[in-house]
Amino acid sequence: MTPPPFYGADRPEDIRWITAADGKRLRAGHWPKGQKGTILLFTGRTEFLEKYTDAAQTFAALGWGMASLDWRGQGLSARLLEDPQIGHVGDFSEYQRDVDAFLDYCARCDLPKPWVMFAHSMGGAIGLRALHNGFRPAAAVFSAPMWDIQLSPVLRILAKLAYVIAKPIGLAARYAPTQGPHEPMVFEGNPLTHDQARLDWMKEQAKADPLLTLGGPSISWVYHALTECQALAALPAPKGVPTLGFVGTDERVVSRERIAEIMATWPDGQFLEIEGAAHEVLMETDPLRDQALRAIAQILGRVAP
Repeated sequence: MTPPPFYGADRPEDIRWITAADGKRLRAGHWPKGQKGTILLFTGRTEFLEKYTDAAQTFAALGWGMASLDWRGQGLSARLLEDPQIGHVGDFSEYQRDVDAFLDYCARCDLPKPWVMFAHSMGGAIGLRALHNGFRPAAAVFSAPMWDIQLSPVLRILAKLAYVIAKPIGLAARYAPTQGPHEPMVFEGNPLTHDQARLDWMKEQAKADPLLTLGGPSISWVYHALTECQALAALPAPKGVPTLGFVGTDERVVSRERIAEIMATWPDGQFLEIEGAAHEVLMETDPLRDQALRAIAQILGRVAP
C-alpha cells in the first residue's frame, strides 16, 4: 500500500495507513525511537500530524520518541461526510476504535516503553475515556483537555435541542448553528496563542493540502462532545496513572473549572495553571511554553530517570 503523504520537514520515521475495527482508514506515524520511551500524542479537534513536528523534536531532546495519528474525520484520515469540511462523529465512542488501532500500531512497531500519553484538547476527552476503558500508560499528560466546553447556559441548551430536532429528520450531520467551513484565523484576539510566529506557522502548514483543514463541528459532534464530557465528569479519576494536567488562565475554548475539579480528585495528579497562556500551550510564547515543558520534563523524569 502506498504510504500516506506528509507535508513539511521532519517527516516521521514511519508513516502509514492503519485501519480501525469498523474499517475507517487512519493516518498514523512515529518519529525516531527514543532511548527513554515513547510519547503517544492524542491530538485535538482539527489537528494533524504535521502540526506536532516541533513537539517531536522537543521530546526527542529529552530522550523520548513520539507517535501520533489523525483522528477519523480530520487530517488525512477518512472523512465521514460528503462535505469534508464538517467536523463530524456519530458518537464519541467511535474515537476509541481509533485508539485501539493506534495502540496496535504502536505495539506492532515495537515502540520503546514506557509509553506516556500526551493528550490535548479533544484528545484529552478521548484519552481520559481510554484510561477508563483500561489503557494504562506509565503516565499521562493533559494539555487543556476538553473535559467540558466553554458555552453559555443558553447555547448549551440550544446545542442539545438542535440535536434532538435534527436527528429524527436526518440533519444532525449538518454544521452546528454559527459554524461553517474553515477560515484562516487572524492573530488579533485569537483564542489559541499569543505567539504570532507560531500561529502563522500553523496556518502555513494547512495550506499544503485542503484536507489538512477542517471547518466547524456538526450538530452531532457538539451534542456527543457535551454528552461525553458530562459522562466523564461523573466518573472517579482513574487510579494507577501518575498524571499532569495543565491549562492557561487565558483559556477560552475548554472549561478551566472542570479541569481543576477533575485534577483535584486525581490520585497522584498534579495540576498546573499557567498565567496568561491561551489554549495551545505548546504553541505559546517561549516563557509560557517553557513552564509547561518543565512540568512535563519532571513527570517524564519520574517515569524514566
